[in-house]
Amino acid sequence: MKKINRVDNPGENTGTMVGDNSNGVVIVNNGVPFDQLEPYLHALVARDLERYTSEARLEANRRNDEFICAFISSLKSEGLIDDDTLSVFKEPSMQLDFQEAQKGFIRSGTEELKNRLTDILLRRIRCKDNELLKIVLSESITVASKLLTSQIAILGLSFACYYSRKRISNVEDFIVYCNTEIIPLLDLVGKKLSDYNHLNFTGCSQSTVMRKEIEKTFAASYIGLFAKGFSKQDSPIGSDGVPLITRYPFMFSRCFTNPDLFQIRIIDKETFDKTLVLRGIAPEDVVIFKDAYFNQQKMEPADVKQYILKWVPDMQRLFDYWDNNSIRFMTLTSVGMAIGCMFVESITKEKFDLGIWI
Repeated sequence: MKKINRVDNPGENTGTMVGDNSNGVVIVNNGVPFDQLEPYLHALVARDLERYTSEARLEANRRNDEFICAFISSLKSEGLIDDDTLSVFKEPSMQLDFQEAQKGFIRSGTEELKNRLTDILLRRIRCKDNELLKIVLSESITVASKLLTSQIAILGLSFACYYSRKRISNVEDFIVYCNTEIIPLLDLVGKKLSDYNHLNFTGCSQSTVMRKEIEKTFAASYIGLFAKGFSKQDSPIGSDGVPLITRYPFMFSRCFTNPDLFQIRIIDKETFDKTLVLRGIAPEDVVIFKDAYFNQQKMEPADVKQYILKWVPDMQRLFDYWDNNSIRFMTLTSVGMAIGCMFVESITKEKFDLGIWI
């Protein structure tokens, strides 16, 4: 039987004990104090590093040191250094996740991958109760090491356009969204069919026969922004015969696409539904409001595209890319959404709650 060497804490029984076995290390405690974290992380891949020879071993050790240093620095900057937070390392799954990230960076050594894997690990450490998200983040560590930036940018563009919705109040907000989130991704996305095939192969996406129309996606996400409007004379009539715009003026505004007309002022469906309740709209008028919101003021997809290009001419690049690449037939998996979401975060510096989707 192989002897197991242990490094014991001679003080209180709360230190780190490391044992060497055929798969790496064994941790026998409640976690890792921050001041003991660096040697602990080195121990996690010590046996793997022994497998390299000559110059490859020197480079592998250098990359290992670089990754651990970057990870510890990120923990400090994010304030994730208390014992309770680091107790996550008592879990075998967390140890394996870190080992996988270390090995991924040792294999590649790129700055982008280092930052990407560090971000995933930090999110994995913060994830306490969502077991599915833990699994997805673990898989994301493995998969991220197998993807090019151009392929990850495809996931980011799909996520930004099809899965997420910004808090937009007016046309100016939409212009900022396009210029800061969509257009920067267009500078990075891959254009080869092999990029999409590889995303399918790595479990980030699936190809479907149903084409996603980007105009319809924007129109559904920001219903009130793309309203064709109506005159006061043509405004919907309430159940008592009084125009809704007269009885509920707070529900209306000048039309975003034509200031000579009026529209129901709320941008998205969820806020619209909540407002009907919070504002105490009469039940018989709720039905009329919904018909006006979803049908009467609904804009045709071709007109949606026209206004987007009027506001942000550079968005023609998005429509061209969408029409000429397989992104229009792509559906993201949970892993694809996680990686795509985090890539968008790296562009916009805005944080998303992955628990909304996973």
